[in-house]
Amino acid sequence: MRPDGNYAISCVGRERVFAAVARRTGSPLLLYRLFYACDLRYGVVTDLALKVLQRQPISLATTAVNVIWQGDANRLALRALACATVPTTSAPPLAINVTGPVVAIRDLATRLGAIAGVPPHFIDAPSDHALIANVDTLSQLLPHDAVSLQQLCEWTIAWIRADGRLLNKPTKFEVRDGRF
Repeated sequence: MRPDGNYAISCVGRERVFAAVARRTGSPLLLYRLFYACDLRYGVVTDLALKVLQRQPISLATTAVNVIWQGDANRLALRALACATVPTTSAPPLAINVTGPVVAIRDLATRLGAIAGVPPHFIDAPSDHALIANVDTLSQLLPHDAVSLQQLCEWTIAWIRADGRLLNKPTKFEVRDGRF
């Protein structure tokens, strides 16, 4: 499968370089693939919360995403260090997709709207596919209790309404062709 877009290609290249250096030096390696981490200052939840609060239309063309609280991702990263192994040509490095459960964009925006007291406005037909992560390996190797989606949504709405600092770097999770 060929990666779509420059970002995806750069990720594959980065992982190949890390693996080659780890094999050559005998260094342990774990490929930690973080999907859609959310902090109150950025992330898919913040992107959608801003659209809901500003009464901007929300496209359903990207039907679903995975989201994880950045604090949970940080704790998992520290625990994941113990999973690193020295890769060989016959045993590639372990790769772990790190994120939370799949959530439909419609459900996430509706939840944010209910918390904010602002009904979301949806546009576009839902697609029949989305970029989501398989977290089976994560669940098996690093089981954890995550911050709930409800809590993350409540924190995000409160943060934005309190004029908390935002990074103003949209995730562009809606981009479907790999070009940012």
